[in-house]
Amino acid sequence: MIYTLNFSKILKYFFMNSSNMIKYRFIVLIFLFISLQCAADSPLTSISFWGISNNYIVQQTGCLEGEKRLNNKTFNFLVNPEIAVFHKIALVNALGWELDRSTSSNSKVFLEMLKTRTLNLLNNHVIDDTDKVYNYKSKAQFNNNNMSKKRVYSPGYKEVISTYADLTGSSSRDISLIYLYLAAMDNYWDVSLIHKEFNTIAHKYTSGANKVVEPDTEESFNLVKMLVSTQYSLIEKGITQDVWEQFNLYLNKVDESNVFINRILNILNDYLSNYKLRK
Repeated sequence: MIYTLNFSKILKYFFMNSSNMIKYRFIVLIFLFISLQCAADSPLTSISFWGISNNYIVQQTGCLEGEKRLNNKTFNFLVNPEIAVFHKIALVNALGWELDRSTSSNSKVFLEMLKTRTLNLLNNHVIDDTDKVYNYKSKAQFNNNNMSKKRVYSPGYKEVISTYADLTGSSSRDISLIYLYLAAMDNYWDVSLIHKEFNTIAHKYTSGANKVVEPDTEESFNLVKMLVSTQYSLIEKGITQDVWEQFNLYLNKVDESNVFINRILNILNDYLSNYKLRK
């Protein structure tokens, strides 16, 4: 996804609405992109792979113009256990990012919708195995849990997702991956917290540590983690070969038998090779 950056609008918006640290990181990012002599955003947001998905909703979303907001249709798609996780991350990629949101970010909407869906389940169904539900927390306690009021990324996401997964039999790993990817896209100028979270939970997504992880989940996790890692490296270290090295580390984990992942490799290489051999 390529955008022409309106620097005056960007600077005005961020100086009015951002903390000093976010202002600093974003200004650094702007100058990095100027020095790279491109109008693209970043590895995280500029690498577009949704077109590889043959799913109608992904294609429809990717072809929309303007701001793309999460709605009931796309939310249901993202939590549908019958849909392969690759198509779900492709949908997040298709939703993309927007700079000046006057409403809640997609990641926050996603988490709030999960919470609402979970409350409906708790209110309308008898739960036999209460051990699985919030460690005996009552519905009132669940409803009063305060998620982060920040614009993106709530550290309390695990609690909401694990409860929803327990009640529906869904994969908490897949839903967590979707949430973190949404949060990264919503806050691409500072992915430090999300980068840290990806590294913290990585062992839960690797087949070596946990044999019950589905191959599609592991491969999708490694792909999104790499995108976040390249973005983090760019912001923290600048335009250096370390961005390319993050891609190299990912290549060591790639299973090229996965048709979708294999088709993405050329897209990744074309973009990230801009950072190859840079000092």
